[in-house]
Amino acid sequence: MEFDLLKKIALALALGLLVGIEREFSQYREGEPLFAGGRTFALLALLGVISGYFAVHISPLILVGALLIAGSLIVASYFLSVRAGGHFGTTTEVAALLTFFVGVIVATGELLMASITTIAVVTLLAVKPSLKTFTGKISHEDIYATLKFAIITIIILPFLPNRTFGPLNVFNPAETWLLVILVSGLSFAGYVLVKIIGAQRSVPVIGLLGGLVSSTAVTVSFAQRSRQNLELSRLFALGA
Repeated sequence: MEFDLLKKIALALALGLLVGIEREFSQYREGEPLFAGGRTFALLALLGVISGYFAVHISPLILVGALLIAGSLIVASYFLSVRAGGHFGTTTEVAALLTFFVGVIVATGELLMASITTIAVVTLLAVKPSLKTFTGKISHEDIYATLKFAIITIIILPFLPNRTFGPLNVFNPAETWLLVILVSGLSFAGYVLVKIIGAQRSVPVIGLLGGLVSSTAVTVSFAQRSRQNLELSRLFALGA
């Protein structure tokens, strides 16, 4: 039991330190006032794992109290940062709160989930400058394309029956719609890649990766896009 607890504490400290180092580096690079560094984030994760451990073995109220303490410190630090002339963003503060919960997740024994959550947090924090640049280039057309793809994949598919109909039971609405999603997904991925790396480089990439899944879907997708972009029709023909 003691070794298991020590292992969880060590992992929580390491994960918290990882988030803290990224925040410390980013805030130094961007010239922002330092809200919290590696030690603070490591301590937040430590508070999370210890309070989570005692919540399981003694009382859940311990976790509630620890969360109130951590939340109060984070909110107070945010307002002090704003008063000192800092920015109004809450990215670092949210990351600090998530770090506390990472410690709690470690305490429950879900070590893989805690590690994946930390990697996701650090990745999102690290790509923040690139993400801001990317979002600055988004147009209404991009938002419309994303919403259209979301409707096709998320909203319609769950309502389609996953069973066969018709003569010889050859028609399955759900499976047929999956092909529509595949074609739309390739088209959407190509649209995004064109925005990021340009048409000349994106078409071969989509053709190669999409061909591993379904060459038919690639052909249909490229045929649609070539009709929309006549000047790139030869490039789409080569990619298919």
